[in-house]
Amino acid sequence: MRRDELRLLDMLEHIDSALLAVKDKARLDFDADPTLQKAIQYDLLTAGEAASRISKSLQSKYSQVSWKEICGIRTFLAHEYFSIDLDIIWQTATVDLTPLGSQIEGILKAEFPDEIA
Repeated sequence: MRRDELRLLDMLEHIDSALLAVKDKARLDFDADPTLQKAIQYDLLTAGEAASRISKSLQSKYSQVSWKEICGIRTFLAHEYFSIDLDIIWQTATVDLTPLGSQIEGILKAEFPDEIA
């Protein structure tokens, strides 16, 4: 079983990937590019899967992180793929991921300082 620090690194990797994918992109670019849409959805799904496997004790210790919402978007993407709202995907990728990435980096630095370069 993967340890919390590896799951947090998984989350950070996919947050960074999604942020890189939308960097310098406008909403019109996103709407016109199904490949970009799917890439972002994959990153959100994977980050959410990693979040869902973080120990309950670490989640409780860092309750300011929206663990439930992160896991919820993963569940929605995995099971409700015909109902995906691109407004929510865009909002998540362009607004919500930067502060989430900062939170995850903070947890890694506090809990697993040897894992962060």
